[in-house]
Amino acid sequence: MRMVRAYLCRFVPSISASCNSGYNRLHGTQFAKGLVSRVAFAYLWSILFWMGLASLAAGEDKVHFWERGLHTSYWTALLVEGGFLLSAALLTPPIFAIVHRYPITKPIRFGRVAGYVLGIALYIIACVSLRWILVPPWNVPAQKFEQRSLHALVTGFYVFAEIIWNFIIVLAAAHAYEYFKRARDQELELQQALATSELQALKSQLHPHFLFNTLHGISALIDTEKERAKTMVLKVSNLLRTALQRASSDVKN
Repeated sequence: MRMVRAYLCRFVPSISASCNSGYNRLHGTQFAKGLVSRVAFAYLWSILFWMGLASLAAGEDKVHFWERGLHTSYWTALLVEGGFLLSAALLTPPIFAIVHRYPITKPIRFGRVAGYVLGIALYIIACVSLRWILVPPWNVPAQKFEQRSLHALVTGFYVFAEIIWNFIIVLAAAHAYEYFKRARDQELELQQALATSELQALKSQLHPHFLFNTLHGISALIDTEKERAKTMVLKVSNLLRTALQRASSDVKN
């Protein structure tokens, strides 16, 4: 049945078109699933990282509140810090995607640098807005959450220096990740080029003239030095086996 379907897909135009469309749909679905899994994985690591920092920041806030005579619980401090850093966690994967698409590499393109500088303002607006949506404003002296208001949204911009610092950290991490990724890809390309050159050198050794001379030399040793002739046959056999294995792996790649 598979052979009949393969024959029809190959030689019947109308059926071939449907086969190609089915192939495209299958690979489109696989690509979509892979994209969703990569995005989910990126957000998972981002949230884990920033929530880890939030737990440390909540402990620091707890100490500061205790020194000021304020009895804020650790979980309340964690909720406040978590809401602030969760906004950074939600914005980290998009920044990594932008850096992947528009990296700052040599020669340095000042248009991209200016774009990242202007992006600071957008990042601050997005971060403050997300924090205002995720967690209500926290009144430290009153030790309670307040109602969301326009005034509370504006006061969220007062910590712009900390937000800019978070943006710089994410931007530096994204560029470092892209740098090491490019270095790894270049190393893999060099290894592949080296393997290809070794294969070509091995193929050159298997020139018919080389095999003719080798077999002629072995035939001359069979009657006088049987052990040496046997050793040479084994070496030629191993050489041929290695060449065939590398050639087959090179075709697959």
